[in-house]
Amino acid sequence: MSGRLSNGKEPGATTLKSVARHVGLSAGTVSSVLNNSPSAAHIPQATRDRIHAAARELNYRPNLLARSLRKQRTYTLGIIANDLGDAYTSLVIAGIEKFLRQNDYFFISGVHHHKRDQEGGTVAVRRLGEEGQKVMPLAEAVEVLKKDARVPG
Repeated sequence: MSGRLSNGKEPGATTLKSVARHVGLSAGTVSSVLNNSPSAAHIPQATRDRIHAAARELNYRPNLLARSLRKQRTYTLGIIANDLGDAYTSLVIAGIEKFLRQNDYFFISGVHHHKRDQEGGTVAVRRLGEEGQKVMPLAEAVEVLKKDARVPG
């Protein structure tokens, strides 16, 4: 048994509303601050600090599936490489995965084993609601990620 409730949450999982109750503010205000939305710029820094402290204290973790439904985006990136075991590819993919995790993206990887027909892997990614698809060498993909995510260097 995984210890999860029927709604997929851990028992006692902290919600955005519970963080809002804890700090005595609206869920909208807490959401603006935790999502770093433009409207949060008008909230006093002390209040923003208090919200972040409460989120840490309560071990708040955003519900990424709810975010995907609300924003109609999957925040999912799939990489299908020719081999995940060689040193270069595994190092690059580990870096991509780390970056994506830090930015609350889902990551899927697969291997095409040098076969031109990659249909099985691409169909799986499409079913998860991919937001786009491009076939390119891994080094080029890293440069595209840096540019699209506005990551320095």
